[in-house]
Amino acid sequence: NPTAYITASPTRVQNGNSTTLSWSASGVTSCSVTGPGGTTISNTFSNTATTTQSVTVTGQSKYTLSCDGGAASSFVIVNVVPRYNEF
Repeated sequence: NPTAYITASPTRVQNGNSTTLSWSASGVTSCSVTGPGGTTISNTFSNTATTTQSVTVTGQSKYTLSCDGGAASSFVIVNVVPRYNEF
């Protein structure tokens, strides 16, 4: 069965900072990662290794990994925290 998995680290960032997306898939032939507004972030994937890419976050953002036209998909949500929070 085709599988897809995407994570983000960190999942809470200050506005304008970056998070690193990591994704992997197996049993598929093509994948794409899209961000807010359906913007394509990457079409790179490997069936054997994890692909990573840093992205800048300017608001709550959903990043979706979709493979083989949706046969396998996964998403992660990154939230923005106010700058004055010190934790």
